[in-house]
Amino acid sequence: MSRLLFSDLPADQIALLGHSHDPLLVVLSYLVASAAAFTALALAKRVSRSGSPRGRDLWRWVGAFALGGGIWSMHFIGMLAFSAPLDISYDHRITLLSLLIAMAVSYVVMRLLGRDRLSVPQYALAGTAAGIGIAAMHYTGMAAIRSLATLYYAPLAFAASVLIAIGASIAALVLGYHFRASQSRHQHWQRLLCSLLMGAAIVSMHYTGMHALTLAVPAHMLEHTAPFGSHGGQHAVLASAIGLVALLVIVTGIAASWAEQRFSEQRQALDQAEHQLNAMTHYDPLTNLFNGRAFTEMVTQVLAAREERQALAVLVVDLDNFKRINDSLGHRSGDLALQQAAHRIRAVLGQHDMLARFSGDEFCVLTLGQWEQAQALANHILEQLRPSPSATPSCA
Repeated sequence: MSRLLFSDLPADQIALLGHSHDPLLVVLSYLVASAAAFTALALAKRVSRSGSPRGRDLWRWVGAFALGGGIWSMHFIGMLAFSAPLDISYDHRITLLSLLIAMAVSYVVMRLLGRDRLSVPQYALAGTAAGIGIAAMHYTGMAAIRSLATLYYAPLAFAASVLIAIGASIAALVLGYHFRASQSRHQHWQRLLCSLLMGAAIVSMHYTGMHALTLAVPAHMLEHTAPFGSHGGQHAVLASAIGLVALLVIVTGIAASWAEQRFSEQRQALDQAEHQLNAMTHYDPLTNLFNGRAFTEMVTQVLAAREERQALAVLVVDLDNFKRINDSLGHRSGDLALQQAAHRIRAVLGQHDMLARFSGDEFCVLTLGQWEQAQALANHILEQLRPSPSATPSCA
């Protein structure tokens, strides 16, 4: 049985002394908690950046499995690190229930980290709910203890452990949002440092809860208690196995995150290459206008989509004697002349008119409207391309 101890122990109960913790298992529990925190921070970015609802939900479950399994493993390793002067065993069903609570709380945390933003009240409410859930996981795991003793908890230490769980949960949400948006080249080291701090907070919650614990037995049963030593080696092996499994789960989560990151980088590279290829096949690099192929496709699409009575016109601009510029002044001057011509034509086009460099010295304009409007536009283009009266022969 578990009870809060608001006063002295009942007269028929005697507190058992001689509690201790295995230092190696305490350190192992801390490493597992830190690794779980690191995984949660790493996967938070994957949740927010996943392009599909199915992908986001998959990463939420991966994160919940890694984070929840890590926190629960830390708790169970800490429980197995605890030794008392009587035999202790655990109810498997209640132990499994504590694991399910850890998974459920972790899934909620991953869902929260996948949101665009949280307000300050939402941070407080979500952190409080997650902290209470983690505390529920811890004390449910404690309720799985089966022994001759009754479990009593000091109220102040009990409340402190719950507050630590809430504080650690709020910190996890704040840091999760921070590192999700961080672009610093040192973000991995920052994430590692914060994971160690969060691991310390999670472990502090557990061992504060253990500090609140008092094991008491009726006086007439005292002779039935025996020094807790015969199962210490067995519990150490079991705790090590749990820690190994937890680390494997967390490493799997990190590896999956790394693989998804690599896939995302490759996908971005492919998109960039496709964009560059599209630019090469549809744009003229000299004038940055559509090329002949793109213009032909564009005209075909407009003809297919236009209304039955909608008029359109295609204007062809051919620069006379352009070859003389290349022959007399060089290709660099010819390129500048083409760029200047493109600039002048574009200056008189309307918002919906489309311009392309169809071939070497030919430009095409697609304009929507009646014949009179097309004729007026053609005259504007000719005026733009005519040399000014004050131009010198070399410039003309």
